[in-house]
Amino acid sequence: MYKIHSEIVTPKRDTIIWRYLSLEKFLSLLNDKQLYFTRQDLFLDSEEAKMSTKDKQLFDKVVPGISEVMENDKFGCGFINCWVISNVELYLMWNTYSSLDKGLAIKTTIGNLIDSLDPCDDREVFISDVNYIDYYHDYTFDKTDGIANCLARYFCKRKYFLQERELRLVYYDFKATIDGDNVGQKFDVSINTLLDEVWIAPNAKGWYENLIKDEMQLHGINKPVKRSCI
Repeated sequence: MYKIHSEIVTPKRDTIIWRYLSLEKFLSLLNDKQLYFTRQDLFLDSEEAKMSTKDKQLFDKVVPGISEVMENDKFGCGFINCWVISNVELYLMWNTYSSLDKGLAIKTTIGNLIDSLDPCDDREVFISDVNYIDYYHDYTFDKTDGIANCLARYFCKRKYFLQERELRLVYYDFKATIDGDNVGQKFDVSINTLLDEVWIAPNAKGWYENLIKDEMQLHGINKPVKRSCI
């Protein structure tokens, strides 16, 4: 379930967000009615969920060597689901995370995303935008207004990824480890609540659009299907 955090601020409910998908992942979403959260160490960014240099210096002044223990997630690890904050579709996101001819994108709002999560699931999910920082000169705690919150690093990335405009859902599992078998977590969602619109890739053929509409109808999803304007 969505959890409000006093230091991890969620953007306004009417904020527009997108998730760019392959056909396989979209069909999996319709069939399973679940959002998949990937374990933090399995992302392409080598600094994903890492502490910054200044973070480590701060912690190690208090307890020498503690930053290494924390960064290796001996106390658990995080699982992350990613979206894009934007009022319009983005060519870069189509090309990077979906496909220009056989991809699609979900357009919705943060409010819809929150409301779609199963309120009976007691796993706490935190939602916030990503803070893009210099990992040598900035604290991840800048995200939390200087408060040394260990969740802050899960909502930070290097400035090289600034164009992604990322929104994140983060679940921290105290029992999981980065070298364990649990590579992901699945969270039940209401698909009709989650989806606002489904957008078809820029170069998709007519048959592809019809396929998406048929699949949505098969699963009882009555939401607009639109073609990319790119």
